[in-house]
Amino acid sequence: MPPPTTRPALAPRSTLGDRFDFLQRVAQVGLWEMRVRDRRLYVSDEMRTLFGICADAPDPDFATLFTRVHPDDQHSVEAQIAHALQYGTPLDMEHRVVRPDGAVRHVHARGDLMHGRDGEPAYYGSVQDVTERHTAEQANVRLARRLCATLESITDVFYTVDREWRFTYLNSEAEQLFGRPRAGLLGRVLWDEFPELGAPPAREELRRAMRERCTVAFDDFHAALQLHCEVRAYPSETGLAVYMRDITLQKLTEDALRQSEERLRIVARVTSDAIWDLDVRTDTLWFGASLHELFGYAPDEFQASLSLWMDRIHPDDRQRVIARFDHALHGGSDVHWSDDYRFIRKDGSVAHVHDRAQILRDSDGTALRVVGAVIDVSERHAADLHIRYLAFHDTLTRLPNRAFLTERLEAALAAARSDTGGDARRKALLLIDLDNFKTLNETLGHAVGDRLLQQMAIRLVAGLPSDVVAARFGGDEFGVLLENLPADKEQACAQAKHEGERINYLLNQPVQLDGYWLQLGASIGITVFSDDAVDAGDLLRRADLAMYRAKAAGRGTVRFFDPSLQAAAAARLTLENDLRAGLRDHAFFLHYQPQVERDGRIVGVEALVRWRHPKRGTVSPVEFIPLAEETGLALPLGHWVLERACRQLSDWAGQAETAHLEISVNVSARQLHHPAFVAQVLGCLGPSGADPRKLKLEITEGSLLDDIEDAIGKINALKAHGLTFAIDDFGTGYSSLAYLKRLPLDMLKIDRSFVLDLTTNPNDAVIARTIIALGASLGLKVLAEGVETEDQRDFLFANGCQAYQGYLCARPLEAQALAGMLRKR
Repeated sequence: MPPPTTRPALAPRSTLGDRFDFLQRVAQVGLWEMRVRDRRLYVSDEMRTLFGICADAPDPDFATLFTRVHPDDQHSVEAQIAHALQYGTPLDMEHRVVRPDGAVRHVHARGDLMHGRDGEPAYYGSVQDVTERHTAEQANVRLARRLCATLESITDVFYTVDREWRFTYLNSEAEQLFGRPRAGLLGRVLWDEFPELGAPPAREELRRAMRERCTVAFDDFHAALQLHCEVRAYPSETGLAVYMRDITLQKLTEDALRQSEERLRIVARVTSDAIWDLDVRTDTLWFGASLHELFGYAPDEFQASLSLWMDRIHPDDRQRVIARFDHALHGGSDVHWSDDYRFIRKDGSVAHVHDRAQILRDSDGTALRVVGAVIDVSERHAADLHIRYLAFHDTLTRLPNRAFLTERLEAALAAARSDTGGDARRKALLLIDLDNFKTLNETLGHAVGDRLLQQMAIRLVAGLPSDVVAARFGGDEFGVLLENLPADKEQACAQAKHEGERINYLLNQPVQLDGYWLQLGASIGITVFSDDAVDAGDLLRRADLAMYRAKAAGRGTVRFFDPSLQAAAAARLTLENDLRAGLRDHAFFLHYQPQVERDGRIVGVEALVRWRHPKRGTVSPVEFIPLAEETGLALPLGHWVLERACRQLSDWAGQAETAHLEISVNVSARQLHHPAFVAQVLGCLGPSGADPRKLKLEITEGSLLDDIEDAIGKINALKAHGLTFAIDDFGTGYSSLAYLKRLPLDMLKIDRSFVLDLTTNPNDAVIARTIIALGASLGLKVLAEGVETEDQRDFLFANGCQAYQGYLCARPLEAQALAGMLRKR
């Protein structure tokens, strides 16, 4: 629900472009505006649709629109609006809308208080239909509840911890084991609450499972509780899932078996486990009464021999169990034996069982009897499989996930290292990034994006051989592992490239969703390997570097890992860390390049940031500015430049030779479109005491096009305080008169690339003349950059250019050197 009362005014509905209206309909986003003075309300056509307002009806007032808010939500909506109006804060909330036909939709409303061009405060915002997302979230909640119900119903202890060992879930059995309510344990560190949990080897096994991300299984004894338990721990991306089964009774049973046969019979009658007794000499096998409950046999139906019992073991497990049991009996002096296998019940169904036994020997070590217990663990096995599936599969596409593929990579590396024959087949990892997915996802909505990912996953799997592993890494990234490539490296690379290009072709085919034909593509990075990688992480980094190389090559391409990429990435990471340290340690400083008018007077300077590296000396801006843009450091660096330039303006104002100078400061796209940009600029000017009329901000064409309306609003806001604006590097970006005539600019700057050869290259000369003429027609001053010769300067001045900067006048200078040069002039 939009607030009743503060951004520049939206254009009237009649001037909204067809494309903008189309995007509103596709994204199901409505726009609204409410003036504070008279609470006059304007809503877009899409918002009318969302609230069920007729297209030809007049704009509703606030009271009418508020009646469409679901009655159960009205109090909350009214309270949030009142708070926003009282404190002038942005509005961000979700609520329900009841349309006239009774349909209920969930919407997400945002709004912000700003001043229009006429200076009047108003709230501007959007309302988006999020019903589908809400429905999906509710489905996820129901799924989570069903999973919790399953975990609550099992008789085993189950709990999960995150990577810092904090409890994230405990079932009721876990509450009983720990003797604490789960509410008091959630978020607590396991080892802080139970430092003596289990025996030391058991604690180390859990830590190993977390550290090495491997599944562990072991028996443990809790002395304080006199509890024997069987523990299984499964790692995931977020921590560990731990099962603990109480086997105390089983341990007691084994002790009883060692004491006497009669006590064995007693235990067999009272326990739910299938107790058995084998006379090795006669091959006579006896079972307790529980056999019938577990496997469907009455006691008189299964007076069996060991060989008959083995015949009922699942064929896929039989030889393994026989070999291990035979080795335990006759291959040494073992007194314990245990195994997990599948047993075929009388009705033909399969039970997963855990079988363990005590071997009784004579003084010579010959096995005489074996007494044991069979436990049906089918329920636990099913839960184990489900948990493992969740840990190693992506819920959206049902493909294996990054953790699964990482395990396969480690296994592939281990197999390659163990092969000493010298002819091991090579393997390849392909990392796939879908081109243009982010744009489509943001434009059409996440629901369509999810379905598109599902379609891409189906195509990927359908187009690969059955022995190839395909996984979704998250977002729009997929991974493919090819394990049967030729041993010859060139042949392996050729085959891997062929598979990559085939995948690209499949993913590039159009997809029809919701009436739209959508077309993606893929940038694919490949690393071919045998045993030369350190680990799976090393392979993933290699493929990632190759994938980014493919994206840089223009997307829709396949590129291989090159060792030089790794060196470049390491150097880039080092430079990024040094850049952060440089900002922290104040290692940056400004140089100023003079700007000269036709009469030879220096009327201004451009502030150019420099970096004094502790080891490399002065680092070129060409090297660190792009890195700052990529890493988000452009914001703090740009703010520092603005702040320092304002202080310099203030210092120069008190000196006769510099008081007249303007300072031009480059502003990045990140800075310009930051919500607090205007406040940040004014925050630099105010404390410094600098004259705002002496500060010129230079912006590029590309940064304007990111959000032209946002840029115009901010430029106007700052011009109201006296600042001036210039388009930097004009002509190198998307030059459009449609946007240029709307911008409240003061100057165009001809890029140095057009100045370098303008006296010898007719095309550059024509471009320079055109820019000068364009500036004149728009009433803008024109300044040329990179002027190095008198011929260049004379040509520019002869054709109407008003000013220049470049080496012809001076290289960029420190403030003190610049002041000295001005005194001499």
